[in-house]
Amino acid sequence: MSTSSLNPKLLKGALTSIRAAVGEVNEDPSHGNISKSFVLLLVSELASRGAGVDLPSSYDDNDWIRTLLESISTVAGKVAIDDAGKKGEGNYPLPMMGALSAASGMAASAVAASIQRSSSDADVVTLLPLRDKAVKEACQSTIKRCIDVNEGRLYTLLKLASGCLREALDVDSQESTSDSKKRQRRGLFNQNLAMTFHTL
Repeated sequence: MSTSSLNPKLLKGALTSIRAAVGEVNEDPSHGNISKSFVLLLVSELASRGAGVDLPSSYDDNDWIRTLLESISTVAGKVAIDDAGKKGEGNYPLPMMGALSAASGMAASAVAASIQRSSSDADVVTLLPLRDKAVKEACQSTIKRCIDVNEGRLYTLLKLASGCLREALDVDSQESTSDSKKRQRRGLFNQNLAMTFHTL
């Protein structure tokens, strides 16, 4: 996967692809769409920094997700293109900036809706496949980069993803806790996570 610089024409195409993919998520209630919609949110955040990637044929491709995280690390700290436009430094039309914000909002809402569609007794949701060593290392490296360059939004999103893995491992390690209590805790965690994405 290569990252490309988005001029207005390429950004328009990227936004069309993101909106279409989010629409597919909303039409399909399967549990796997939680991570797909989260990845689309990350792609929209990448686009907001003027960088684009081709969407994968499969969202289960850990190598693609790892390279997406590496691309995010590269753009972390860059001024968002809508902020540059407000300062008179950008060359993107204002309606396109509105469409960019809308695409990001649609992706965040799709994450929340996908989490809410998952049953309360489901496992703690997975936003990124962080049990894969290479993906986990790329995520940790990108989080560190976000800290170094004071990149708040991407840092928050990736910490939410790593928090899901931490919660899942913590619940799994509590052997003395009854299954019903574990289900209750998972359900509450997932509910709070969905509400977090509703506020983004």
